[in-house]
Amino acid sequence: LSNNAQVTIKAGETSAPYTHAAQGDDVYNDAGQISLGINSAVDATGATFENLQLGGAASVQVTDTTDEVVAKLTATPSVTEGGEITYTITLTNKDGLPINNHSA
Repeated sequence: LSNNAQVTIKAGETSAPYTHAAQGDDVYNDAGQISLGINSAVDATGATFENLQLGGAASVQVTDTTDEVVAKLTATPSVTEGGEITYTITLTNKDGLPINNHSA
């Protein structure tokens, strides 16, 4: 296949499944398209077929749900003169739950 994977179609059969994972929920990656094609085909001995016509690539549109990220800013509630204020920025989803598995 065009992603360097190999698929074996067993003797007497005309097709074989191949699965490819779509991206998971990711606040950085939007929807996209996955396209996969056949680069070549040989039999079990490595011989090529006499008149094999390779079709075009198969494409799948990966849909994405919009992931709303909220940046909440909080600060030290009070400080004495000359003290230090600490600000904290917390990323959450729209329900206030933490955003996990992100990298910057």
